[in-house]
Amino acid sequence: MLNATHGNEQGPHFVPVPKIGRVYREGALVGPGDAAADGNAHLDAIVRWIQEIAYADVADSELREPGAWVVRRTRLLVRRAPQFGERIELATFCSALGASVAERRTRIEGSEGADVDAAVLWVYIDDEKRTPKPFTEEFMSIYGPSTEGRRARSGLKHPSPPEGAARSTWRFGAADVDLANHVNNVAFVRILVDLVLGTSAVDGLELDAEYRVPASAGDVSVLSADDRVWVVDRGDKPTFASLSLTGMPGDR
Repeated sequence: MLNATHGNEQGPHFVPVPKIGRVYREGALVGPGDAAADGNAHLDAIVRWIQEIAYADVADSELREPGAWVVRRTRLLVRRAPQFGERIELATFCSALGASVAERRTRIEGSEGADVDAAVLWVYIDDEKRTPKPFTEEFMSIYGPSTEGRRARSGLKHPSPPEGAARSTWRFGAADVDLANHVNNVAFVRILVDLVLGTSAVDGLELDAEYRVPASAGDVSVLSADDRVWVVDRGDKPTFASLSLTGMPGDR
C-alpha cells in the first residue's frame, strides 16, 4: 500500500499539487490517434501521456545520473476524460519517497473540463545489475521537497486469479516492446480496454494496475474475472501484470 494514495468508499485519495518543491508542467493536444469514436481519449492514451511526462520531467531536471526506472503500480482516476481536440495541461511531481522507490503524481486538466489524477510507483534500478539502488543526494535535493516527508512502499496487493477464471490468448508484437526490451506498460492497459472496457464510457473509471515481472514479445495467456485481468505466461507462471477497473457501467 502506498502511504500517499489510499482507497476509501469514494475511491483513491490523491495528494494535491504541492506549493513547494519541483512541479513539472507540459501541454498537449488530444489528437486523432488518442481518441475513440465517441471523442473520449483512450484509456491507454492517458497512461501513455503519464509515462511520457515522467520521462520529460527527468530529462528537464538534468540529473547527472538519471538511472533506469521500472513501474510497479499505477493508480488512475478519470473523473472526466480528455476529449478529441481538447488542450490539456499535465502537472507532475514526486509525492512520496522510499529508499529506492518513488511515487509520482500526475494531474491532468483540460480546456473542456478534462479531470484526471494518477499516482505511479516507480522503482529506481541499477542499469547494469537490474536491481534497486538508493537515490543519490542530487536526486533527493531535486525531488525530495515536494514529498513533504511522505514515504512510499513497494508492496503489491492484488489477489491471485480465482479458480475458473476465463482464459484467452493475447499476442504482444514488436511495437509493444520498449527501450528496456520489455513489453511497455501501456500495452498491458490495451488488454484491459479490449477485454473489459470495450466501448464503455471512460468517465468515472478507476484503473489499478500492478506490474510484477517483465514480459517479452510473443503470446501470453490472459485470465479474467469480473473487471480484473491477469496477464500470465502460457504455463500460468509467472504473472506479468494484473489490472482492474472499477466504476464500470454495471458498478454505477
